[in-house]
Amino acid sequence: MADPIRVLFLCTGNSARSILAEAIANDRFANAISAQSAGSAPSSHPHPGAIETLERHGIATAGLESKSIDAIAPGSFELAITLCDESAGEMCAVGDKARHLHWGFPDPPAAKDPAAMFEAVFSGLVAAMEQFVTAAEA
Repeated sequence: MADPIRVLFLCTGNSARSILAEAIANDRFANAISAQSAGSAPSSHPHPGAIETLERHGIATAGLESKSIDAIAPGSFELAITLCDESAGEMCAVGDKARHLHWGFPDPPAAKDPAAMFEAVFSGLVAAMEQFVTAAEA
């Protein structure tokens, strides 16, 4: 089996969507994806709703932190996936050697029902990663 692809999940605040993606990838898709996450304007910590959602699905949250794209070593990933429209326009910050994808998801904390949106984004990320891994293995 090939080594897992090194993926950087990006979102402006690195507190909700990208934190979910990093944890899901490293838990459920660890054979295919080795994930990190970062943001262009990171918050001080992961959103409690993201942590609660991950824990509800049995995914470990220890060590998850909001961090700046500047904290990621250049060349440490092969693929950058943006998860919010704002970060999609900031791809120049990650360099041009990695491949780039955009998976647009709504911001759960900004939703009328944040808990339901965290669940919807969680499910959407799992589905997107399943498709990605299936395509990569084909």
